Amino acid sequence: LPSATLDAQTYEMTNWGSGVERGIMMATDPTTTMADLGKTLEMPANNLGFATNVITISRYDASGNLITDAPITFNIIVDVASTGLLVYRYPDASSTGILLTSEGGSVTDCDPVGRCYTVTSPFTSSFVGFNVTSSPSPSSSPSPNPSTSA
Repeated sequence: LPSATLDAQTYEMTNWGSGVERGIMMATDPTTTMADLGKTLEMPANNLGFATNVITISRYDASGNLITDAPITFNIIVDVASTGLLVYRYPDASSTGILLTSEGGSVTDCDPVGRCYTVTSPFTSSFVGFNVTSSPSPSSSPSPNPSTSA
């Protein structure tokens, strides 16, 4: 199956979905989407920062009809280890992303050091991975037990 590489990031198609006769994958820099896709993609409200380039996937059946609502699976391989990846899907007619997991998609690690993620989406569109930033939670301190006395 095909792959696309841009800026030391690779996108590997693992399952085009049923009924697909041909497909197109395009990787583009998130800062050039107006020129490449005809729209500027909005950052999520939590402004996590881009972790990946934009991967746009188009699929067609044997008659040349665009397939948009059949599951698709691909890998995102990044050049720098990450603590996680939030993937947003940008529908073809929208500049606003939708958190992939909120519409039934999934993102799972395919590499124990955080450089590869398997993405499954119920729809075809453009996809962008954003950094997951997590702050360490404070360690819990033991609470006094009311049944013991000093």
